[in-house]
Order: sequence, then structure tokens, then C-alpha cells
Amino acid sequence: MKNTIITNTKRQLLMLCAALCCAVMWGANPTAPDMSAVNETSYQLTVNSGANGVTSVTYFVDSTDEIPETGDTRQYSVIEGVEVSFTFTPSSEYSVGSVTVDGVDVTASLQPGMTSPTVKTYTLAPMSADVTVQVTYAKNYTDGEVFTAQTIEGVNMDFKVISAADMTCQVGDGSHSSIADGVTVVTVPSVVNGFTVTTVGSNAFWRGAFGALTTVTLPSTITSIGNNAFESCGALTAIVIPEAETTISDNAFLQCYDLASVTMPPTITYIGESAFKSTPSLTSIELPTSITTISAQAFYSSGLTSITIPEGVTSIGESAFNSCSSLATVNFPTSLLTIGKGAFSLNSALTAINLPSPLQTIG
Repeated sequence: MKNTIITNTKRQLLMLCAALCCAVMWGANPTAPDMSAVNETSYQLTVNSGANGVTSVTYFVDSTDEIPETGDTRQYSVIEGVEVSFTFTPSSEYSVGSVTVDGVDVTASLQPGMTSPTVKTYTLAPMSADVTVQVTYAKNYTDGEVFTAQTIEGVNMDFKVISAADMTCQVGDGSHSSIADGVTVVTVPSVVNGFTVTTVGSNAFWRGAFGALTTVTLPSTITSIGNNAFESCGALTAIVIPEAETTISDNAFLQCYDLASVTMPPTITYIGESAFKSTPSLTSIELPTSITTISAQAFYSSGLTSITIPEGVTSIGESAFNSCSSLATVNFPTSLLTIGKGAFSLNSALTAINLPSPLQTIG
């Protein structure tokens, strides 16, 4: 933190500074104000800034003093009732994110600086009480850049910028797990570092923190879950798919052995290949009526005991429900046109099925 504190000094120095101030403010006015009416002030002004920016404090209108990046404390003489201006100059790759005065956001009141578009200036009205100004610097990210931030549990999680212009990002870099081994519970934030989290990237939770991950909570901002996102999360017990999601991607929950509960929104239209393959604890699932396609091996070797394929589904892929040894009941919709090869093979508990009359192809 960088702290600048304005306090009283000796009256003689105060009057000298006041005279200098007046020389700047009223230099063109032949009649200077009556200095006998000026009072010393005992108000304190504290400016706090992060480590990624340099704060310049302009006081008495025209005099500046730069706070070193390491931070220090400076003593100033000021005159009660004089406006104080601040110039916030971020270091490279950063910009001024926000400024608050006693907790009130004044970012909208920032004015462009004179030396650079990244420099911002704020003018504080005449002080009448102690004031704290808080400056927050924001990093300027580029598309594809990866950064790390903490969840509410204090878990370090990797994120990747999708669009710096749209301020969107995804969980994970797309090729590795976004969290370290040993994490058991994680809540994905909806916004991180100013970016809206819209996607769970491919492999985002692959291996489930080396088998420890039991609980993941996804925000409503998620619109896409990538391939292999939760593959081999063996200890994951339940998942709620956010309302905006439309697709369960390939291998999304492959080999989630303890997964027993899946809640899908009424927006899902497509279940990808091997999406729930090898999920022996998944004994039941309610598929929304929005689904049109169940891909190959989608529920291969799952623990399903019964399944109702909703109206609207036109295609069931090859081996979609293959090797579901406990599957005893299947209800088909009249919309179904194609059943792929081996879709219900090796299901010893399934003794009879009633096929819909519009069905055109059986593999």
C-alpha cells in the first residue's frame, strides 16, 4: 500500500504554502484574498494504491509529488477549503481500474490525464473531514492470456481470456487442469478480475484434483462446457448444469465413477460422445425435452436402471446405452428416427422394448 497523509505543520509553513497557492490560483487578480481568514486544517487524507501503479498526488493545484513504488509516508501543509487533485499513473500493462473515496465509487468522475490516455485524474472537493482514497489498478489482458485467481474457498484457479474486448474468460487454459491436486471443493466465480466466466474449458477439471474433487459449483454465466472438462473426476458426486448451457460436450463426465446426480437445464439440445461413459453410480437421470441428439457411447457402462428418451430426440448414437447392465426399462419417443449400432447391446436386465412406429433405421 502507498499512503499519503495530510496533517498540520507549523503555522509559518502553512502560511507560506497558502501564499504560494494563492499566487497560482489568483496570479492574475491584483487583489489577493485576506489570509487572516485562512485556518489551519487537521484533516487527514490517505491515498492507498496497489503495487502495480504509481500514484502522483497534486496538491495546491499545481505542485505534484510522486509516491515511490515501494511506498512511504509524506507530510504536507494544506489549507482548509482548497481542492486537492490526484493523478494516478499506472505502470506498464496496467490501467486505472477504479477509485473510491470513503468507499464510494468515483470512477465515473475520473478525467483523462495530460501525459497519457492511461493516466487518470480525480479532484477532491474541499476537505471537511478525514478522507481515504482507494485506487485499484487493473491488468490489461490480451486474448488467450492465462491468469490465476482465487475462488471463495481460497483455491488458486487458472483462467484464460476468451475476448479482452468483451471481457470474457474460461476456466482453465484448455489443455491442463485448472486446479492443483488435492482440492476437494471449488466454486467457480461468475466474474474474475473483471472478466465474465462463460466457459468451462476443455480438461478444466481433468482427473479431479487427482481424485480428491467431490464438489464443483458452476455459475449461471456458464454457456459452454468443453470436451473432457470433468473427465476422471472419480470422486465428484453431483453436478448442476447452468441454465444457459446448450451442449454436453464429448467426454465431459467420462469416468466420473461416483457421479450419482446430474441436473440438466431445459436448454440442453445435444449430449456428446462418451459424455457420461463409465459412470456406474449414475442410476437415474432426467433428460430435458430440449434434447434432440444422444451421441455414440453417451451413457456407455453407466449405472442407469431406466431411461425415458424425451420427445424431440431424433437420433441415438452407436453404443449409446451399451453395457448398462442394470438397465431394465427404456421408453422411446415418437420423434425417434434412428438408433445406432449396438445402442442397447450387452444390457442383461433389458428383456423387452417397444419401438416407436416412425423409427426408420436401426444399426
